[in-house]
Amino acid sequence: MTTSKTEPLNKSELHRLQEVAKQRGNQGELLLVDIVPYTGLYSHEFTHLRKQWYDSSSEDTPAVIQVPPQSTCTRIKFASRQSVIRTTEVCQYCEEETRRWEVEFDHRVRQIPIKSDQAIRRLNNWFALYDEIPLVPNSLAEAIRNLGYAAGFERDLVYDDLRHTFIKMLADQGFEKKLIAKYAGYSTHNNEQDAKRRVVDNTIRDILRASSTDYDIRNRVEDQELLNIIEFHAPFTSIELQQITGCASHSISTRINRYEELGKIKKIGKRETETSGPNPAEWDTTESFSKEFECPSDDCNRSFERLSSCTFHHNKMHSE
Repeated sequence: MTTSKTEPLNKSELHRLQEVAKQRGNQGELLLVDIVPYTGLYSHEFTHLRKQWYDSSSEDTPAVIQVPPQSTCTRIKFASRQSVIRTTEVCQYCEEETRRWEVEFDHRVRQIPIKSDQAIRRLNNWFALYDEIPLVPNSLAEAIRNLGYAAGFERDLVYDDLRHTFIKMLADQGFEKKLIAKYAGYSTHNNEQDAKRRVVDNTIRDILRASSTDYDIRNRVEDQELLNIIEFHAPFTSIELQQITGCASHSISTRINRYEELGKIKKIGKRETETSGPNPAEWDTTESFSKEFECPSDDCNRSFERLSSCTFHHNKMHSE
């Protein structure tokens, strides 16, 4: 068994994990694999999940879990795979005197819609008997690792594999990025300009990129590579650069505008196309086209391979 990076499970992998949990008859494992992949709860949220958080009473709206700012930390635990007992122990996340659990950050107070009938059945059946989940945070790592081993996985499964499966499911269903971040308990940027540039936490960018839904999250192309492409394909349109590089449209537009300001390229007109709609702008290199970025200060002869390096130098050394 080898350790690997956290990654979401695909549909067949999750089904295999759930089937093995059924065969083993371990109620804790069943709760884990039938709830977490469909709710995205953090480990300490899952182990503090209470009946009061859950609402499936409305026929017109989806069942939901409402993660509160804080909750009483009462405890039950498994005495065996089937039986549950109450304990006076306090978990690692809670204060012994107050016996209170609290969210780590305000943005994790959220409402999570549950789209899975399987998760709803598991929650309904469990909360018909008990008011809370009989698992502790430090037991989850071993539980998911052992279950993965029994299911024949070639890597060590971790809890976040299940959490990220939830994120991947939302992405595959076409949920908007900011909504995925909200449901998953990630902070979206408060600054509106930053929010447009980086909508979701970097942790889930790879998941969204791998989704069947196009989230326009692309790998960054360095300036030298893009300038090589421009030199080879000129004259060009922004759409052509997007197709060649796989970069997001706003990224290409921003750099085209910046390269034009620096005199590397110029707009030469419109590209005629056979498609309906306006013809795209066409660009070409200038006579002074260069793959290096010269410092714009008159008293400086420094040049750089990257625009960001040139900008940093100019702002630091020459700005008033």
